[in-house]
Amino acid sequence: MKTLNDVLESGGKIQIYYFEPTTKEEAMQKLKPFMDLGELDEKESDQGTKWLAIESDKVVVTAFYGDKEERLERAKEELQHA
Repeated sequence: MKTLNDVLESGGKIQIYYFEPTTKEEAMQKLKPFMDLGELDEKESDQGTKWLAIESDKVVVTAFYGDKEERLERAKEELQHA
């Protein structure tokens, strides 16, 4: 496979994660190019990790935000258990 379109055409799903944003506004800016994929969903885990996500049948784009060090550690833990 050579392109993301090849992945999608073969039935794959693409997940994109942004870990850099420290504010909700920065997270929104990361997701802005993907707004046509679906509805914006705001989430928070029991551990306090906050993120925004947009999901379609084939693409999921997630932008975590908050205190960078704490957020990165929690996000890594949550992704390992997903």
